[in-house]
Parts: sequence; structure tokens; C-alpha cells
Amino acid sequence: TSPAPRSSKAVQRAATSPKRRLLGLLLVILLAAGGLTYRMVVLQITSPEQFVAYGETQRLRTQDLPGRRGALLDRNGEQLAISIPQRTIWADPRLVVDKEGTALALSQVLDVSYAFLLERLTTDAAFVYLERQVDNTTAELVASYELTGVAAYDEPHRFKPSGSTLANAVIGQVGVDHEGLSGLELQFDDLLAGVAGEI
Repeated sequence: TSPAPRSSKAVQRAATSPKRRLLGLLLVILLAAGGLTYRMVVLQITSPEQFVAYGETQRLRTQDLPGRRGALLDRNGEQLAISIPQRTIWADPRLVVDKEGTALALSQVLDVSYAFLLERLTTDAAFVYLERQVDNTTAELVASYELTGVAAYDEPHRFKPSGSTLANAVIGQVGVDHEGLSGLELQFDDLLAGVAGEI
């Protein structure tokens, strides 16, 4: 027996079904393109400054840099206390991939405990000090390791060219952030303090 012939309505439905699907797909594509166009207009024309500022807050941060402290001189112009840049080692814990390995390597170079460094490297922060004002040999050794997320910047350190014992109580001391703590360093702190900057 031969199959019953299909009705003309069924034939018309079958013929128009691919056309409907094609029109539906075209409509979806047009809606998606319209949505993307609208979004691009919003991002680039309507309020681009808002999104630029938002992006900068996610990738930029400001770090204060202390100003260079003035020198203390005796009446003959000889230097009693001067500031010389030294490297300060810091890290962005978010970028450190191998925290344990990094802490272990740095603990041997910086002469700082592994536990202290690991605690610093696992904090939820973008900037942590690992060691302040290290000598050039140590800074070069740290740099040679090329540790991801670990970097250094120059920070002034106070030296006494004539020796640390000569008139030490009179000259006084400065703190790690270069503020006068005692003696002439404290008495003339306003005159000796440098103008701070930022990076």
C-alpha cells in the first residue's frame, strides 16, 4: 500500500518551517548585535570616565615615598649624618605564586625568619614590607632570584660618616621611616625632614 498523500496545509507548514527558523535565528542575531552596540555606546561614549576610573582602582595603588632627609654638618662643613638610598624589599602577595618557596629563599638571604615571611606573603594585601633598607649586595642577590611578586625600591637610610659612636647622643637617632627620634635629629626634625613624594 502506498502512503496517504500529505495535505496541502502540511506541505505548506513543512516548507515554511525552515524559513521561520531562519527568521528566528536572524532575529536573535540582530537582538544580540543591538545589545552589543548599545553596550559599546554606553562604555565608550556615554560614560567612559566612570569605567576608566573603575579600572584604575583595580590596577593602580599609591605608595608614599619619604623625602630625602637633609644632612647634619659640623661648623667646618664636615658631614655628621647623611642619608644614602638603600633598597627596601617588598612584595605583592597576590602575585606570589610559590609562597612557601619564596619565603624559604628570602629567609636565607634577608636573615629573617621563614614564619615571618610566610605570614607576610599570605596576607590579603597588595603591598607588604619584607625587609627595610638592606645593603646593595643583599638587594642584588634578591633580584637575581627573579621571584614573582617580589620587588624593591630605594629608601633613604641614615649614616654617620664619622662613626656611630662620635657624639652619638648629641647627633641623635632617626627611625626606620626617617623621623627624628633623639638629639639634633629630633630637635631640628622640621628643617631636616624631606618633602614626601609618591609612586
